Amino acid sequence: DGFEIQSLGTTFMRLIEIKDTTNGTIGISNSYLTGASVTSGSLGTNSALIYCSGAKFDTLILDSNILSKGTYPVYLNSSATNLSGYLKFTNNDVSGFTFGVYASYINNGEFSNNIITQIDASGGASTFYGLRIYYNAGSALGATPGTWLVYNNNITGNGTLTSYGIYAYYLYSPSSSPSKFYNNFIHLAGGGASTNYGTYFYHPSNVEFYNNTCRTSSSSTLSRGWYSSASTVATYPTPRVTVMNNIFANNVSGYPIYASISSLITSYITLGNNIYYSPSPTGYFYGTTNHTTFTAYQTASTDLTSFASDPQFLGTTDLHVNSGIANGSAIPVSYITTDIDNQPRSTTTPDIGADEFTPPSNDLGATNASTSIPSGCDLSDSVIISIELFNYGAMTQ
Repeated sequence: DGFEIQSLGTTFMRLIEIKDTTNGTIGISNSYLTGASVTSGSLGTNSALIYCSGAKFDTLILDSNILSKGTYPVYLNSSATNLSGYLKFTNNDVSGFTFGVYASYINNGEFSNNIITQIDASGGASTFYGLRIYYNAGSALGATPGTWLVYNNNITGNGTLTSYGIYAYYLYSPSSSPSKFYNNFIHLAGGGASTNYGTYFYHPSNVEFYNNTCRTSSSSTLSRGWYSSASTVATYPTPRVTVMNNIFANNVSGYPIYASISSLITSYITLGNNIYYSPSPTGYFYGTTNHTTFTAYQTASTDLTSFASDPQFLGTTDLHVNSGIANGSAIPVSYITTDIDNQPRSTTTPDIGADEFTPPSNDLGATNASTSIPSGCDLSDSVIISIELFNYGAMTQ
């Protein structure tokens, strides 16, 4: 508790390494861990601040630390036959790294109230992960399902080729204790043409994803706000995920939602009360088809309570909202009583996304403009312009 470690090396710069089998609890809190300034991902795990490979721990608690620089702030990779028990990663401020937080072969975890910031595309790695959860049950067969709670995190980053805000690969949980993701801000903010995935879930089983805000800024037509897919192997646990009350926004292009569902398996995803947005969407992918209109997507998916609408963010880097369709359009979730700012949520008509807000009474905006202008220069005619206005505020007009 309360110590400081700084790397002065240039090639092998790990600060803390966990080896063999560790029983009991390891705790690091209120400490400063500073790695070397790394300009690319070429050093790999050699410059991870906290490192574990093949080893096993019962409980690892990392709380209220400042982790900066290096390649991986945390790289934890146990194994299928040596599954670690529990990771608690809370209240940490993480910045200046290249890759992200890796949690592989860890059965249970809590990842909450962290600020994860990596936005330097030119100096970052080709692939960015805000949080990567990998085989928490040990294998695709899922012999040991566990529970992860991921909430109240603010994740900002960008990879030069591919970025993942939250990545979960074969995340299996018991039906009595599902994994829960809620109240997270995810902003893949570097721009450029990298492929952004606000979320990436492959074969999730008993997972709930409520009240998150995911925003991507890439010009890539392959970017996805939400992405999920599932294996068709019958011996794997049945995939099942609920995705409701979220904002999935692509600033430039891409798929606001991409839910791949093979014809060999029934639908594993429950959708509703989400906002999907892109000014130039590639489409809305559901099943095996890219639907070019939101109406076609709704017909195919039965996601009839969701919206295709601009969520009205407060700024280019601010994922809070203060107007628009998000206000009062979510469904209540019993365990989500506050928002990402710890402000109370409505118990009857909460807001969509990670932020609960009170809109102004009047917030006028133009939704459409039309006119018939004669051609030519030096016009002398009177021109009538029609503008449709809408009050995005709380007062009904």
